[in-house]
Amino acid sequence: MTVLTDKPVMHHLGFVVSDADELANAYTSLLGAEFRLMPPYKVHSMAGEEAELRVYYGAIAGSIAEIIQPVSGDTPHQQWLDEHGDGVQHLGLYVPDVVAATKDLLEKGGEIRWVYPNAGVVQLTFDSPLAEVVAETLPGSLTYVHAAGGGPILELLGPPIHQGVVGGAVAGLDDLFNTTFPAVEPIQQ
Repeated sequence: MTVLTDKPVMHHLGFVVSDADELANAYTSLLGAEFRLMPPYKVHSMAGEEAELRVYYGAIAGSIAEIIQPVSGDTPHQQWLDEHGDGVQHLGLYVPDVVAATKDLLEKGGEIRWVYPNAGVVQLTFDSPLAEVVAETLPGSLTYVHAAGGGPILELLGPPIHQGVVGGAVAGLDDLFNTTFPAVEPIQQ
């Protein structure tokens, strides 16, 4: 991935579903996608409670996709599933600096939904002050920020998470997600 801007860049689509195997198999069958099941993800809720996720990463239609099935605990994924059902839960956005980008989006009115992993000093809530959220956000973490007006959560991820996904989880699938559109001729008015 070549990043030529300081603005967030689309990285992946994040699906949350009640049955990850079913969606991975359906997209593989329909679109020739390829997914890899990761070892169980042991995570924590915003309140610091233990939780577990079942996660597939893969390549689908020229993009990276993440399929998440909540297994246990109160995560943003389970909350989304309870409120919205199966579907796209987040847009994974690559940013060069997760801490700065999180601070910027929160200052512009975004609402924090998750910091993972966090510094573990303060117990965060959705109403935590900006300074506490920023203090808990580590350079290698990812954050979920919700924009007013609805739509999917914005997942901000930086170089360490990108390396883990592209250098690890979907390594070897480059030809399936590193796709460019064909050149087009300008439309004559």
